Amino acid sequence: MRVVVATVLRFRTYTGARSITSRQELGALLSDLDDFSVPTELPTPYLGPLPPYIPQLVRRVNFPERLPASVAITLGEFVAKSGSFRGGVNAVERLRARGAEEVILVGTSLDPQLEAAWQRPQQLLEGLGAAGIKTVLGPAFSLYTGRPPIERMANRARNLSMYARIIQGGFDAVPAVGFVDARDAEHVAGWIASRGLHTVFVDLQSAESRRSWAHVRAAIPLLVHRGGLARLVVNGIVHPDRIRELATLAKPADLVVTNAGAAHTARLGEDYFRDGRGLLVKRKTRERPERVFWNLAHYYHRVTAEPSETYLPLSMQPMML
Repeated sequence: MRVVVATVLRFRTYTGARSITSRQELGALLSDLDDFSVPTELPTPYLGPLPPYIPQLVRRVNFPERLPASVAITLGEFVAKSGSFRGGVNAVERLRARGAEEVILVGTSLDPQLEAAWQRPQQLLEGLGAAGIKTVLGPAFSLYTGRPPIERMANRARNLSMYARIIQGGFDAVPAVGFVDARDAEHVAGWIASRGLHTVFVDLQSAESRRSWAHVRAAIPLLVHRGGLARLVVNGIVHPDRIRELATLAKPADLVVTNAGAAHTARLGEDYFRDGRGLLVKRKTRERPERVFWNLAHYYHRVTAEPSETYLPLSMQPMML
């Protein structure tokens, strides 16, 4: 808890403390603290070109032999727990050797790597420069459901502080804002609009349960419409039907999806099939991993613009003459 309190106090210089009376309700107090911890002014997010789907690759995935023009590597792959970026720089070089023209850093990871980046921001910038990475999504410190609200607020403030530093270091970046439920989303949308953040990054890695997805359904439209978003970048959603629904929820904003779903599913020798209930479920496939990867990647790419499309595994697609 000492770390969280120190983090909140770190942002005192941005807005100054507000007077808090003993009669304020808890909700009002937390709202006051959130404004207190988030920087008043933030640099303009990157609005340059991004592909609709950015596949994330890990070092142990050696397919496809020829990569898409734009791929991603996560912060967890780029920085070691020790804080070293050498392995990450080498990983980016190997991706480029397989044809990737652009490697984007997705700022998600386990806490030790995120903390290493937070404590060594200059080394992170040096690592990005050494790897030739130009665009960063995030970083995204965790906003866990069920954790104390002040912890979520502190991590949200750290996300935006690191985003500002990356921009000031000469790189392109999209700020990670995050939300926990529709109530959080409404509040976050307010300062998205007030700070002109037309493009934001949301990490939804932990939104796979029905309850979490219900929050997503309520929160995404709030972020888009009340925040005045032109583009929404989402990490972590993998299920093809969820991606299709997400594309509808994000309208009229442009949607960009990044995940390790195509590579991870193919690496496991699996694909998505309809079961007797009509649901898409994972099952083993005889198709080669590279073919499954491209089939999923192409679907993710297309469905962001055409949410009506339904995913078809390779075995169910008509044969090309």
